[in-house]
Amino acid sequence: MLNIALALAFAFSSLLSPGGRILRLAIEEPVLHSLPPYQGHLLLAFANYWVPAVIAYLALRLLRANSWLWPRPAIHVLLGLANALIVFYFAARVFASTVQGGGASFAVMSFAPLVIFPAWAMLAAGLIWLAFRSIRNRQETQPIGSRALGIGEGIAIAMALGIPAVAVASTLFLTENAPFRLAKEADKLFNEKCKSAGEVIINHPQNVQSIYLDQDGGQYFDNIVNGVYGSYGSSILGEPLVNSGLLLYFEKKNDRQQIDGGIAKYHKHGLKDWKGEPVEELTSEYGVFQKSLVSDSDEKRLGVRGMEITIKNMKTEQTVATLTFFTSSRHRKICGQSSDGRFGVSDFIRKSLNLTRQFPDAFPAATQRP
Repeated sequence: MLNIALALAFAFSSLLSPGGRILRLAIEEPVLHSLPPYQGHLLLAFANYWVPAVIAYLALRLLRANSWLWPRPAIHVLLGLANALIVFYFAARVFASTVQGGGASFAVMSFAPLVIFPAWAMLAAGLIWLAFRSIRNRQETQPIGSRALGIGEGIAIAMALGIPAVAVASTLFLTENAPFRLAKEADKLFNEKCKSAGEVIINHPQNVQSIYLDQDGGQYFDNIVNGVYGSYGSSILGEPLVNSGLLLYFEKKNDRQQIDGGIAKYHKHGLKDWKGEPVEELTSEYGVFQKSLVSDSDEKRLGVRGMEITIKNMKTEQTVATLTFFTSSRHRKICGQSSDGRFGVSDFIRKSLNLTRQFPDAFPAATQRP
């Protein structure tokens, strides 16, 4: 009976995935994504396969299925082989997910069609065969009746559901790094930090020609709706600004000392000049400085990140504009940006310094925009 119950659970879950639907309703997606891959697989297996299998077994026993089902040995072999293939594939997925790099998981998934499709075919054939035989022989009674559910069997069923349920609850709620605890802590930290977030532009300089970047890179976020971003990434800042004709040149710290053996402190980059010219003194009019506002431990553990972007006049040291923003990767939230839609460090620089296309750019004349 267990063989048939497991086959029914696999078939039912493959078609409807009830456990996956319940998980998505009960648990926030960022919380699920924060689980280690192997824990995510085990959680899905418990909700999607193990619970339906135990329920199916319990239903078959209470309905005394032994008295009206007519499984032949060949049917048991067919269903057992299908169950074994699915369990083997799932176990391989769990094991591969513990290997860093993703190569092992990709290798296992590449064999999925060779395992899952035959397993589904055998499940369908075995269950249809079982249904056909049981309907055809419905007027007959099995020579061995089905006994009622005993106390020992009831305890075994309760343990089969209870022990994994306790393990799941402990993983999600009780351990030190439980996703729900971390998500709650991350949300609290994010909301607290967001009280200081915002954008302040003191003045808009005109005809800016050059900037110094203490970090030639910045984040950007797209599809922001009500403080929740849809996608994000990072990109270099200086070259796109110069090659688009918004700046004459930019300067940054010399990050090529290990490559070319240079000892200059900075590099100056002009139009289509990715290598740059070594310089000892900065000549840029304005500087863009980035500072992290969240500790590395909180960023790694809670997924909360904060940045302060400060733009200064390099001669007077006066602040032109500041931007403080925070993000939560667990909740895909962002605060501090001035508007929904899109936000990026490069966009803030362009707006604050009032950069317009006034210098030669790297685009051919035929593709220049008005």
